[in-house]
Amino acid sequence: LWAVETNRETQACQAILEPVSSVEFSMDCVNPESCLMGARLNGGDVFDNSFSPIDVRFENGKADLSINYADAGAINFTAKADLPNGAIQGTSEAFVWSPHSIKVEASQNTPGRYENGILAKAGEAFSMKLTALNSDGDVTPNFGNEWSQETLQLKEETDAIGSESVRNGTLTNASGFVRVDNGVFSNEGVSYSEVGTTQITAYIGSENYLPGYHLAPIKLEVSNNSTQIGRFIPYEFEPLTAEFYGTCTDFYYMGQSQPVSLSAQAVNASGNKTLNYTGSLAKAKPLFYAYDSSGNQL
Repeated sequence: LWAVETNRETQACQAILEPVSSVEFSMDCVNPESCLMGARLNGGDVFDNSFSPIDVRFENGKADLSINYADAGAINFTAKADLPNGAIQGTSEAFVWSPHSIKVEASQNTPGRYENGILAKAGEAFSMKLTALNSDGDVTPNFGNEWSQETLQLKEETDAIGSESVRNGTLTNASGFVRVDNGVFSNEGVSYSEVGTTQITAYIGSENYLPGYHLAPIKLEVSNNSTQIGRFIPYEFEPLTAEFYGTCTDFYYMGQSQPVSLSAQAVNASGNKTLNYTGSLAKAKPLFYAYDSSGNQL
């Protein structure tokens, strides 16, 4: 904060050296136009369109300010003070406050449908919730109320968890999130193409938060241990071969081994093979049944 006046001779700005006994501050919500909370300035509370006295110490016309705003958006501050020869007042340019992180939550569309840590079948829809957070881990409620609404989304590309041989699957409908609450976005139609566990990336949809108020892009991407989702299992098993290698006879005795070769593959909901269903991720125990020509189980 600078306290300045115009030099009457040079018309240049110069520091006001008179002691400033009290400074009052107010904040103005620029984008979004309405604030849902105030800010902390030098340990005091400052609110929208309401002046509050704040302890400020000047040195050669300058004073350092400690500002903390726990929400997202663009705001500015107005300061005013009374001097012996009149009042002075000034307004800052807009400051942009962006979310610090994104909370990622995944859940079954039908709660309790699967157990043992299973989220969904490969290619089957499940629900995702993304929440914009500040550095204290609290929701930034004004995120999503901007003139041009900002959103939270997921990237289609993922990073599969496991050995080096695991293949990365992809998310479908990763950008289909809608705002459902203050700072909260939901999508009930996300699906994952593979089996196992994967790490996903959440980000601010515009990839540059409130660009009209700053020069360098403000981006936020979150991909870490807290954004791992799963477990995913095959959607179904698709029969591949069923061949009889024995000699055709009139009958076989009950319990007599049959020279039959059977095979099947794990697939997702689109019918594509789930390439990661092998090794430790292949947990199913296949059971094969015999049927007669009418489709009746024998």
